[in-house]
Amino acid sequence: MRTRPALATLAALTLALALTAGCGPRDAGNGTDRGSDGTTPSADATPAADGEDAAGRGTPIRAYFLREAGSETGRQERVAPVRRHTRSTGVAAAAVEALLAGPNEAEATAGFVSAVPSGVRLRGVNVRNGIAIVDLSDEFAAGAGSAGMRGRVAQLVYTLTQFGSVDGVELRIEGERVTELGAEGLLLQEPQTREDWEGLTPIVLVEEPAFGDTLDSPLRVTGTANTFEAEFRLEVTADGRTLADRQVMATSGSGTRGTFVSTLRFDASEAGTYKLTAWYASAKDGSRVEVFDLTGAGTAD
Repeated sequence: MRTRPALATLAALTLALALTAGCGPRDAGNGTDRGSDGTTPSADATPAADGEDAAGRGTPIRAYFLREAGSETGRQERVAPVRRHTRSTGVAAAAVEALLAGPNEAEATAGFVSAVPSGVRLRGVNVRNGIAIVDLSDEFAAGAGSAGMRGRVAQLVYTLTQFGSVDGVELRIEGERVTELGAEGLLLQEPQTREDWEGLTPIVLVEEPAFGDTLDSPLRVTGTANTFEAEFRLEVTADGRTLADRQVMATSGSGTRGTFVSTLRFDASEAGTYKLTAWYASAKDGSRVEVFDLTGAGTAD
């Protein structure tokens, strides 16, 4: 049961911001935010009591699946996070288990898919000197061409590198170090980092909020981006009305991915349909290119 006014719950069909009514108007945010390297939880840390979310569901973590994201050449499958919670002291293992479980019904309805085949078991995960050594059952290496293998490795790398203590991922299958994966020989000779999987990263990767979060205004949005001159915009709209519109500048761009943190304030006092959109102006012709969206209907308590 929800008790806080003007909350937003990400729901199905497309990524959803279900904003609840019940408080006075908030100011719409307009302006520019500059990138910042936000903090992330440690994969080695034992969650403390204050690590629980506001609803008491445990420590929030993310699993990364695939979802279509916008680009100037169309929509393409790219990594995208969903929210999970754990009460385990092993948050890295919990995140991998969430990944192996696959999208739930709401996430699948919203367009999330997984390249990781069903039946894969986690044999163990250990973080040493910034490298997460993850051991999976042999189903992880079965039944996919190069695209499928690339997708499942990218999901695994992003899921584990959400933690501040993990820089790269070393894969083992049935206890054996993997340097080449699949029939087409995907090379994994070095620990895999996010930079190795830039090709499966959306132009703007929003990591907070993640699908399944409950949100309030002010809305804090964090992630990474690789846009022309590091600039893009975030906006919140409802029924065709713009409630917040902010220019964001990541720490880098134009071929180099940078981080960003932005806060949007908007009036969520009435029930309705709200949409968070990330977009940028095309360097070719100045046209609007929408690269990310969260959409949902608000309901009044």
